[in-house]
Amino acid sequence: MKIIITKGDTCTDHVRVKKFIRYFDNRKIELEMFCWLREKEKEAEYEREKFIFKGGNYANKKLALLYPLWVIKLFFTLIFSVKNSKNNIIFAIDFDSALSVYLFTFFKPKVRFLYDIHDDFALRYNFPSIIKSIISWIDDKIKSKAHKVVHVDENRVRGKDSNYEIIYNSQEDYYKSKSIEPITELSKEFAFTGLLGYTRGIESVYKFARDNQHIKFIIAGKIIDNFGKRIIELDNVDFLGYISQEVLFEKIKKCLGIFSLYDPSNEINVLAASNKLYDGIMLGVPIIVNKGLAAEKFVKNNEIGTVVNFEYDESWQKILDIDVTKYNYIRKKGRELYAKKYSYEKNIEEKMDKILEEL
Repeated sequence: MKIIITKGDTCTDHVRVKKFIRYFDNRKIELEMFCWLREKEKEAEYEREKFIFKGGNYANKKLALLYPLWVIKLFFTLIFSVKNSKNNIIFAIDFDSALSVYLFTFFKPKVRFLYDIHDDFALRYNFPSIIKSIISWIDDKIKSKAHKVVHVDENRVRGKDSNYEIIYNSQEDYYKSKSIEPITELSKEFAFTGLLGYTRGIESVYKFARDNQHIKFIIAGKIIDNFGKRIIELDNVDFLGYISQEVLFEKIKKCLGIFSLYDPSNEINVLAASNKLYDGIMLGVPIIVNKGLAAEKFVKNNEIGTVVNFEYDESWQKILDIDVTKYNYIRKKGRELYAKKYSYEKNIEEKMDKILEEL
């Protein structure tokens, strides 16, 4: 068996994709990746991907032209590179690459594909209603032809979906399944990871950090707007940039909380299945989410964190109203939840083993 991953971005530095790469490597499965390098100047950082399309960056008007070109380029790359064999399995990530794969399989029908959906493409951008409807209709066609559709959360499942598996954005256990001791003293640190921009709540975190200079904020990830640039200039912010997950987890494993904020005015944000939620339960660190998200119910029902308003206001005071007893209760609840449902073994290995057995 050979797995071909297709993705309209890089693969080996993507948190979710790295878990699948590791799984395939551990199972000694031959692996090839056809990808889009959005930032050409970073090509030297990647060794395993085959970049068949380069340039364009992220979130700009040029993408309206570049996405169709990427779909065409990937389609012809697959036509000329992948044999019509049942031993070839394509792991298509998100709508843009899955569309190419879908069209390709009409010409080489023995090749089967898995469709891993990170975000609903129709909701990702502010398309007119008619365009959204067309994309959703095509997406349904792709799903119906896939051997298996992989969703990141139950709230991403649509009415017509039937042949799917839920593989959450949870991480491999930093503690290697060992029990962790309750803490005896609270740290005065919070963590913010991922994209640093307004839509991820960084402006509100900036105001919170500005008003609480006695608390340290550990921030890691990519700055995407001026709000992100502003927060790293604060004296009580330790900006790490991009670092490995292992190093990050070591630094934030006893934080007072991990922020997982999304602008609820955007429909795709409401359904966000954030890595940070699962980082929190795995580490036993309280998760801070905002109202208006699907994750709000997840945090409340499982008693694993705090809910605040998206805009910084008096509701944020409750973040600081935590004592050692409450912290250790959340810590215990998170670890129990992770072990029960979200461990790497249960969430990746067992589910992927079952899918590959079917193939």
